[in-house]
Amino acid sequence: MKSIKPLILAVVLMVFGVVYAFADTGGFDRTLQVSGPVDLEVTSASGNVTVHAGAAGAVHVKATIKSQNSWFGGNASEQIRKIEQNPPIEQQGNTIRIGKIQDRDLERNISISYDITAPAQTKLSSRTGSGDQNISGLQLAVALSTGSGGLTIENLGADARLRSGSGDLKINSVKGVLNAQTGSGGIHAKGVGGEVFAETGSGNIEVEQVGSGNVKAESGSGNVKLYGIKGGLQAETGSGDIHAEGEPKGDWRVGAGSGTIRLKVPAAAAFNLDARTSSGTVSTSHAVTTQGTASRHRMQGKVAGGGVLLDIHTGSGNIEIN
Repeated sequence: MKSIKPLILAVVLMVFGVVYAFADTGGFDRTLQVSGPVDLEVTSASGNVTVHAGAAGAVHVKATIKSQNSWFGGNASEQIRKIEQNPPIEQQGNTIRIGKIQDRDLERNISISYDITAPAQTKLSSRTGSGDQNISGLQLAVALSTGSGGLTIENLGADARLRSGSGDLKINSVKGVLNAQTGSGGIHAKGVGGEVFAETGSGNIEVEQVGSGNVKAESGSGNVKLYGIKGGLQAETGSGDIHAEGEPKGDWRVGAGSGTIRLKVPAAAAFNLDARTSSGTVSTSHAVTTQGTASRHRMQGKVAGGGVLLDIHTGSGNIEIN
């Protein structure tokens, strides 16, 4: 019996290895002619989506199809062949829809990833149930969503709307408004030219704004770091620190359930201050004309004659304003 068990294990491993080695794969490759700005919609139940900017006049679609969980039977090979023979691509002029499969059985245990080259003047809407998305170089609005996966965007010329159930959001250079939300994951954005709305259930937020506009950043549990703000600010975290730098062009409302809050504003900034902490200290390098009763836990007053409101509070932690 002792000699039989290793033999059985070896046979099982060999069978799994052979089946895995011959896992069903396929794909298709299409080039679509367009003229002018493109309206592009991409859908994948399971798979990655990559879209990058190319020359005007054409949209090139390369799809990779893989079977999933079909080691012991199934019709994966037949499903793949049917998709190859009738690719899920619809075109009406400059409007293109990719990935919409009417027969749900064809999608069962199948993953389709898309690598698309489109003109820079492309408006994109992309959705995937599970998979990463990487988008770069598009100059029109982008809307991305995934149930589970990361979203990465670079060098966008307009607004970006990003949604992930669980995954990190990575943004590098967006000229328009950034609206980013993830259930669990970090949000890291550089070079945002417009307003910012960033929200995560659990994860850190780090945003650099290079234009002007209001900023709203919320994390259920994580640190929040904001740079280059030129507008109003609303920042909150349940548990974590907040660090914000910029010019208060509107009211700043910053709150932490437990954590330290550090703000850096120009030396010549004029504002009304209301800063308070339940257990911690409040300090500032700005000259404050105090109002009411001042204590180590609370500071109220005017800086440089007053102006916009800085309303700062934390349950447990220090507040520093420099």
